[in-house]
Amino acid sequence: MRKMLIVLLLTFCLEAIISGKSYAQEKYFHFSVSSGAVDKVLINLARQAQSPLLLPSKKIEAIQAQAVM
Repeated sequence: MRKMLIVLLLTFCLEAIISGKSYAQEKYFHFSVSSGAVDKVLINLARQAQSPLLLPSKKIEAIQAQAVM
């Protein structure tokens, strides 16, 4: 269940990042997602995408993510 939640959360964040960018200003990113606490992983992902991120860190701080290559 937790793994599914993590995958859905990462997918949602990536979709939000991609859809928030203007099509006229297309950029391509190479993401490196390490394992660790989900809140830290998502913040790092947002930095790599050069996009702001709001998340309920208190609710997800205990969840661990696996690396995505």
